[in-house]
Amino acid sequence: MVMLIGLLRYAQVIERHQNCVLNTAGLSTCWICAAGLLTAGNFQLDYAKVLHYVGAGVAFTCSMLFVSLQTALTYRLAKTQHEYLLGHIRLAMSLLTFMALVLGGGFFCVETSFVLQHTSAILEWVFCMLVMLFYGTFAFEFSAVSADTLVVLSRGGVGGGGICGGGGVSSVQHKLEASVAGHYRPDSLAMLYSECGGGGGGGVELITQKLPGGGD
Repeated sequence: MVMLIGLLRYAQVIERHQNCVLNTAGLSTCWICAAGLLTAGNFQLDYAKVLHYVGAGVAFTCSMLFVSLQTALTYRLAKTQHEYLLGHIRLAMSLLTFMALVLGGGFFCVETSFVLQHTSAILEWVFCMLVMLFYGTFAFEFSAVSADTLVVLSRGGVGGGGICGGGGVSSVQHKLEASVAGHYRPDSLAMLYSECGGGGGGGVELITQKLPGGGD
């Protein structure tokens, strides 16, 4: 489930905006977190203590990195008041998650106190619940998942690089419409063609549909 959520989020950001370092890093940490969860789950504490702790450490650390990166990405892409509100909610959850992780890890290191060990276990569960709730906030973005998102996945997440917020496919369509209206010179169509997919057939079809008489 963790891998699927990370992959859908990655593809949706590319579809609606464009790819960037934050988006790629978010996908990477999500998948590494999933590997840590698999390791911790398959190697139980009673039989493989070291591997269990290694998997748990990787899962906790990468989960914290994932929620932090996604919070930063939410603010980076936010344009409406609703999106900024969602960013504030995720920021609050990220801070609570960080506090639970730090306190839980600190108490866990004090092996001589049974009370602190018990408190550490409680904080670990609080951390996990906060991360799960954070994943739940993606329901707002995933309500807009469409066939275009699956197309991005089928192409291996191909998208524009650099800084997020470029507008993605919708930005290219806007430029094409402006080109038809006369706001762009005809020689800019070559550049728009490369943005639409280069030599792929999808870019040609998109340009043809936007040009006058292209649908005939």
